[in-house]
Amino acid sequence: MKQKKTTRLLAILFALLMVLPFVLVSCKDDTKPTDNSTPKGGSTADDSRVPSGIPDTFDYGGKTFTICVASGGWGSDGDDMWREENSSSAGDPIYDAIIERNNKLSEGYGIDLGKPYGLGVQDGAYALIKNSLDSNDGAFQAISTRASDCVNLALTGYLADVNEISSINPQNEWWDDKMVNECTLNDKLYFLVGDYRNNEKEATYAIAFNKSMYARNMNDAAFGADGKSLYDIVNAGEWTFDKMVTMAAYVGNDVDGNQKYDENDVYGLSYPQCSYVGFLGAAGIKLGRINNEADPPMEVAFNNDKTYGFWRDLIDMTKGNWSFNWHLTYVAKRFTMFYNNQVLFMADYMEQIENLRAGDSNFEFGIVPFPKYDTAQAEYISPVHEYGTNFLCIPIANGDLENTGYVLEALNYESMYTLKPAFYDKVLLGNLTRDEESEPMLDLIYKTRAYDFGLISNWGGFNDRLLLMFNNQNPNMASTFTSFQARIQTSIEKAFDQYEVN
Repeated sequence: MKQKKTTRLLAILFALLMVLPFVLVSCKDDTKPTDNSTPKGGSTADDSRVPSGIPDTFDYGGKTFTICVASGGWGSDGDDMWREENSSSAGDPIYDAIIERNNKLSEGYGIDLGKPYGLGVQDGAYALIKNSLDSNDGAFQAISTRASDCVNLALTGYLADVNEISSINPQNEWWDDKMVNECTLNDKLYFLVGDYRNNEKEATYAIAFNKSMYARNMNDAAFGADGKSLYDIVNAGEWTFDKMVTMAAYVGNDVDGNQKYDENDVYGLSYPQCSYVGFLGAAGIKLGRINNEADPPMEVAFNNDKTYGFWRDLIDMTKGNWSFNWHLTYVAKRFTMFYNNQVLFMADYMEQIENLRAGDSNFEFGIVPFPKYDTAQAEYISPVHEYGTNFLCIPIANGDLENTGYVLEALNYESMYTLKPAFYDKVLLGNLTRDEESEPMLDLIYKTRAYDFGLISNWGGFNDRLLLMFNNQNPNMASTFTSFQARIQTSIEKAFDQYEVN
């Protein structure tokens, strides 16, 4: 009987860990109770702000609140969350927003947001965090670090369940509700993504398009736009992978006629080596999915004809002479080629798109989400870069969970009105012009973010192999997945010993 029970639990865990890193079994969407006293923020004095839900009685007393930002991913310097006050930096929109936000925290809530712990640490971040928590040195009250490190911390019992902290309401709009819904299982939630940093926004996949190149081709029948703007196509739900490929292939041109595509020619698409994550996720393809009606309640969703067929389409895209993987070629020239009207679509994560403004603030480009699988797909999906995104979590050893909850609510609430609009402006604004239509596109992109925890956790090294397959243009996904099942199972069995299935 014991063996039978263990076998079934491992089967459930196998399915669970393909999509989520911890073993939990049901979705939840409830609203935390809030204090009935008059909330801070959103008072009648400022009707443009929604209520924060933080009671006026809350005061952190001027104490320092420290967040650990050591990271194996991006943003380990924490400069999107905290800056040393320096008059020479005044005028930079992100710096100004951070200073304004932190002053609001100090003046309105008695919160001194201290210098982040672990600044500059790239490698060994998990060990640094774990050692601090093991020693109970109280060096930080919250953690904002690479998602995979947070997954490991949850698996080994270091993190508090956010749903057990009444002062936090994950349904508030300054939290990422998609992440909350996808990560709340068995009424437990260990991670949050909110407006307090730009890191997660920069790690979100999107497409920048060359507006002049698009306008030049949009009325050509073979281009596939039917005279419509790309924004209209997106809003009509018609922006699909096939349409993107059709448009990109149409504009590809061996300009100099030397029978090979090089830096002098025109391309329809550039993309990074990690973009397979964006394209798969945007097509609704994950390693697994929640199905509460099934037994076990998590289904492995990767092993199917749709996945394998779409992977072949992706590889065909990479083989097109009208596209290029900028990690493998034109690394230093990809932005210049975009500015020179040699690239129609730049499919990338937002950090790279943001860099377009740094190179030429007057260049006109638009922003749209990654394409859907087909028009039958209900909504656009905007995956996050599995390496670049950071999660926010709270150590279970934190001795002041309720006040910590209010601090994090205040931090993200005030960030929604300071840091978030500053980030939008940084992406959208040139010296003279603004693409007004891209702003609702950014809203759409960030409202449809999605997370694939199977890829984030890299069970059995499967994500590493996907990267190699994409770069090597290998279409044989079915056989590869089959060959990795045993390795994935081994990873799961190790995790099973660390995390008890209740």
